[in-house]
Amino acid sequence: MAMKIFAAPACLTAVLTIGMLTVCATQSSGDTNYHTVGGLKGWTINVNYAEWASREQFMVGDTLLFVYDANHYNVLEVGQTGYDSCNEKNLLMNVTDGEDGVFRLFEAKSYYFISSSALCLEGDLRLAIHVQGTSVTTPPPRPPPPSPPQTEEYSSANTCTRLNMILTSLLKLIILWGGVFN
Repeated sequence: MAMKIFAAPACLTAVLTIGMLTVCATQSSGDTNYHTVGGLKGWTINVNYAEWASREQFMVGDTLLFVYDANHYNVLEVGQTGYDSCNEKNLLMNVTDGEDGVFRLFEAKSYYFISSSALCLEGDLRLAIHVQGTSVTTPPPRPPPPSPPQTEEYSSANTCTRLNMILTSLLKLIILWGGVFN
């Protein structure tokens, strides 16, 4: 039944995501890449995250965006044992605290994410990825908010980054909107 309520937002989500991918296709390799976990489906039950991850290339400095219904799901970083057993006992980080589903990949290593134990076990809500590249010893400082451009010249990377942030925010609002009317 929940799928009918999300039908219109899902269509809008697909249009926004396709637009974002089209604009960002020219983004240079030196920029941060954003990976919306699960693609159009986001972070929800019964999605094959192993298949999704196999189509992505994760590099140090990239960012994972977990788009989800906060009333039903959470995102927890765990070790491999926690991932294998769907156990949050030795939680490394609650990704849904603070920046609400945004996770920056600072180290070249394997990362493991689950949702609470029951959802992980019943809906296979878990993700394992391997990040390549050179590890960053300390996270870089957050960039200041973008200032208005002084000239009419815009770089494709800046345009892509701004569009990516706007569309991600819109996706989250659409999911929240769907949850309000659920």
